[in-house]
Amino acid sequence: MKILSILNISNIDDINCDSGFVFQCLMAKEAKQHNFSFSLIGPDIPAFREVDFPGEKIYLDIGGSKYESRYKFPWDEFSRIIDEVKPDTIFNNQIEYAPIIRAILETKQQDCQIYSYIHYLPVEPNGDKFNIDSAMSGKKISETLLMSIVSGVFSSDKLFIQSNFAKELMHKVLETYNMQHLSCKVFISPPPVDSRMVKSDKLRRREIIYNHRLYKHYGTEEFIEKISLLSEKTNFTLKVCDPMPSRSRERNRLDPYVSQIKSHIQELPFSEIFNEGYNRDKYCDQILSARLAIASFRKGAVWSMSVLDCLSLGTPVLAPDIACYRELVPESMLFRNDQEFFQKAEKILNCEETFHQMSTEAVEWSKTFSAEKTFHQTFLN
Repeated sequence: MKILSILNISNIDDINCDSGFVFQCLMAKEAKQHNFSFSLIGPDIPAFREVDFPGEKIYLDIGGSKYESRYKFPWDEFSRIIDEVKPDTIFNNQIEYAPIIRAILETKQQDCQIYSYIHYLPVEPNGDKFNIDSAMSGKKISETLLMSIVSGVFSSDKLFIQSNFAKELMHKVLETYNMQHLSCKVFISPPPVDSRMVKSDKLRRREIIYNHRLYKHYGTEEFIEKISLLSEKTNFTLKVCDPMPSRSRERNRLDPYVSQIKSHIQELPFSEIFNEGYNRDKYCDQILSARLAIASFRKGAVWSMSVLDCLSLGTPVLAPDIACYRELVPESMLFRNDQEFFQKAEKILNCEETFHQMSTEAVEWSKTFSAEKTFHQTFLN
């Protein structure tokens, strides 16, 4: 089988830190195990040209900003790539591209499956309905974006999504546009754990790690509020691994919140921000030195590879009992209120037996999300 994949990239400034790119690396390795060819289309920029990838890289002038990456598509260049690669399956990781890809295939009268994977669904639950999250609630653009997503589902042979929670959200979106019959195309295939993340016996310090993006819609302010209250109850150092330390001027212009909240975090007496433009090894070391990790408080979280990174390295992750976390972390690590959060956090930080027990549970739990399983669910099932 020849797979032509299109990269969904949300961290163009630090590709090694981008969960979408890590996901592609894991899928490409599995493809090689099955003697499939795996070609990845990514942006024609130095960072993508220089990064290592276990398959073929193809460079294309696709967008980098949050809007450009959804609406900019070079028809002629992509058409040429189709002729050269002759794929059996197009693994489209930018759902908005699906109608254009379908049109190109129709033009060429070429029989090729379009499997789309939607990494980011810009909504969060609100009872039986949903709200568009703040990152994509720009004037006159949010409805257009949702209609593009629905159009992408219509144009795909299959749509893969991360969790049951994500599937339910997707169904609500389709229902809004009277397209609920398309739900039969939606399949669950969780992004896997990174096999490079292996637990070691490294000494754990009294550190709590937070390795998520610092967007407002990730619930960053709620996290800061809770962690500040926890600091009044017990001693620890908060290590914030900023996965986007090299944000461009354009990104900061579109969303100045991240820079503002980073300044606030730096003022907290118990916190440090690790933003050295880290590679995966340095990132792994940061997780391995911590006794506890905290999930984001994002109400619309459909998955989190950052949480899986921590679990696979034996760092327990406390997560609010919302969104996808009921599927992503063990029951023992969920909290439903402030009291549970404080009790569990203090016990993990202060009790060796509790830490080791939950660390072992974290590693075993993470093994259920293997790249082999995800590849099979996506391409072989």
